Amino acid sequence: MLATRTLKYIKSLPKGKLQIKYVKPRKTKLGDCRYNLKSKTCVITLNNNIKDTKLLLVYLHELAHFVCFEKYLGQVSPHGKEWKYIFSKLIQLQLNEFTYSTSDEQMLCEQIKKPSACFHEKQNKIALLHGFSYANDINPVNTTFVYKGKEFKSIKKLRKRILCLRLDNNKEYSFHPNCIVQLN
Repeated sequence: MLATRTLKYIKSLPKGKLQIKYVKPRKTKLGDCRYNLKSKTCVITLNNNIKDTKLLLVYLHELAHFVCFEKYLGQVSPHGKEWKYIFSKLIQLQLNEFTYSTSDEQMLCEQIKKPSACFHEKQNKIALLHGFSYANDINPVNTTFVYKGKEFKSIKKLRKRILCLRLDNNKEYSFHPNCIVQLN
């Protein structure tokens, strides 16, 4: 459920300007906004396994990218102050029009105060309490860890990812820095 003003904005767009697609879950992102400069159209993709308030937040996050691109024509940082302002305003519209549970309202208010590009943080904090770690936090050389039941050894840090060797088949894999692994 979206705020009336948000829906009015979406409906005011020329037909075909904004398209929303639900896609199979991706490991490193919950949603995506792709703007085509030539046709001036936008496709927002959302993982089909997210629900409720998290889905609303991801959708508003991607919608903020679209609004920001329409307003600033790609001349601003993807998660810069302009995007944060628009994202906060979209959430505020939701809070003004609908009633949410205390925990959901708290989550939305946190995003207004400090807009964030990542919604995985609370889930990841729980995993970290149970002996898991971010791949980015491991030593980039010679640290062994388990991911999805397979044992790996870190080799080196690439530009953004961590290059690792899977110990049972000696193949190299690169890990996203926010991937959660279990240290040995």
